[in-house]
Amino acid sequence: MFGIAPGHAEVWAMLRTRQDKRMADLCATADALVNKIAGEHHLSVRWSLLG
Repeated sequence: MFGIAPGHAEVWAMLRTRQDKRMADLCATADALVNKIAGEHHLSVRWSLLG
């Protein structure tokens, strides 16, 4: 074990597609995956959309 676990962390990602429908599908898939992984590790999730 190395040091103290952080109390706060951020993960940034940029999602891109050429079509609005594909972007909606990609965002939904990313949302489900992030929430699944966060839940497994007892982490909270907050989304911020830029652009």
